[in-house]
Amino acid sequence: MSERAKALGILQYNKVSGDLSEMLDMKCYMRDKLFEDEALCSRVVKADDVASLQKMSSKAILAGRKKQDFTKQEEKGIPEDWLRKYFQMEFIEQEFCTQVKFDMMLEADYFFRGYRTTKISIKNMKIEPQTLFEVKNSTNMYATEKFSLGFSWQDEKYFGFSIGVMPATTGVKGEAQCIITCLTDESYIVDDGAKYFDVSHLIKNMSV
Repeated sequence: MSERAKALGILQYNKVSGDLSEMLDMKCYMRDKLFEDEALCSRVVKADDVASLQKMSSKAILAGRKKQDFTKQEEKGIPEDWLRKYFQMEFIEQEFCTQVKFDMMLEADYFFRGYRTTKISIKNMKIEPQTLFEVKNSTNMYATEKFSLGFSWQDEKYFGFSIGVMPATTGVKGEAQCIITCLTDESYIVDDGAKYFDVSHLIKNMSV
């Protein structure tokens, strides 16, 4: 078996998490890098090497931009122009699910991460104000698990944003929190969605 085949197999069966993994399909990005760079494959020989590759990949995508985490601060971190353009959304409670509706026109790579069983990655998806994204569908396996919806695009650098439900940064076991992120021209920003809109539909009955 070639070094590339071994590295790809290790990547395939190991978890990818950390910075940007809520917004971009990092495993797909890392796989592409292994195909592009033969020498990189020799550095992925065991499961622990996937985390190192992920950190290296995140650093390359950030391209010098710094992470700013506002989740434990009262101050809001998401820039006003990004709020107006990408975070105008509505949460619609249905009988078996919650729908997320964004008031925007955008073409971007879409990434849904369900963390246990579900991952959906769609390139160059067109989002319009009538587009609905379904989450917490009670007919799905692990319907109340943590999740994230991410959108990204490239214009010399990577840009993007996400919204998701994660374990709360309070440290209270089982407590859920809505986390929003954005990758702007200057920073990678992480914040608490509850500062900006009512997130009760999203975090209700979540198992995190």
